[in-house]
Amino acid sequence: MVVAEGKSLAWAKLLRLSLFPSALADPLAGAAVAGAVWSADLPGLLVAVAASLGIFHGSMAINDWHDLDEDRRAGRRRPLTAGHISPTAALAAGILMVLFGAALATWTGLRLMNAPWAAIGFAVVATLAVGYNLGLRGPRLGPALLGLCRGGNFFFGALLVLGSSGLSSHDLGTLGSNLQLAVLASLFYLMLVFQVSLLGRYEDGEATASHGELSLIVSILLRRQAVLLLGMPVVLGGIAQAGSTAGLWTAIAMALSVGLGVYFAAPLWNASKKGNWNRAQVESIMGLCLSRFVPFGILAVLVTSSSWHGVLLGAVLFALAKLGRRLMSVIPPS
Repeated sequence: MVVAEGKSLAWAKLLRLSLFPSALADPLAGAAVAGAVWSADLPGLLVAVAASLGIFHGSMAINDWHDLDEDRRAGRRRPLTAGHISPTAALAAGILMVLFGAALATWTGLRLMNAPWAAIGFAVVATLAVGYNLGLRGPRLGPALLGLCRGGNFFFGALLVLGSSGLSSHDLGTLGSNLQLAVLASLFYLMLVFQVSLLGRYEDGEATASHGELSLIVSILLRRQAVLLLGMPVVLGGIAQAGSTAGLWTAIAMALSVGLGVYFAAPLWNASKKGNWNRAQVESIMGLCLSRFVPFGILAVLVTSSSWHGVLLGAVLFALAKLGRRLMSVIPPS
């Protein structure tokens, strides 16, 4: 029996709407790293963001539908196990949202921005996302697929910009440099998501360890996340500095991004010093880990920016990060 009370909140929890800032930020940050010309690229990128949101949140609904029996056995209180939403409605909504997102991404890549490789790449990301939520998981496979999905979503924005950039506006050297930065940023993001997802397995009970082993594992995973957040702007900033003619601006941007990298990484590093961890405490730290996805985009945008547009987008993403943290307190993402 489906319970009508609290249905709006139930749908928000089912779709993990508290995570929408990161799904929105990924393609925008990727586009910025690839050298987006906002006056020309923004309309297409906004459509790409809608595609990203459709596939991301639709996959979440499919995930809960697939995991319904397991959630019931584990006693997890989710919208489907609580009876607030019917499994059929959740599956139908998930499929429609994924199809809508895939159609938008295809139209954007093939017609709106003339970037066919972006359309192909996003189709791969959508397939991986659905595959994960239908059971393609494992100790390493599941986190790897999530990393590929989020890193691919980041790279999708970059491919849209790179694919639509003709030689009339970009020389081969600039295109190659932007591609290098986009690939490296996407790989760093993939590794960050992989580490967070490995930690999430201990929150969900998919992986278990003795008390001493768990404390060591959590400490290592948190420190890896901190290193990735701080290492990415250092590596990308060094490359941007080497290839840029605007030395003063890129130096300022790198200093700002490294400073923010320390700010975002420090809570993870400090948490890693905690001596004893249990499953409940892992659950409490996951919100902090998930909230570092948007800041990653901020750092990538700032360290590769060559004008005030990067600072403006960084400020927008920072506001999204704050919004995401607030939403997580009302709509838990896990």
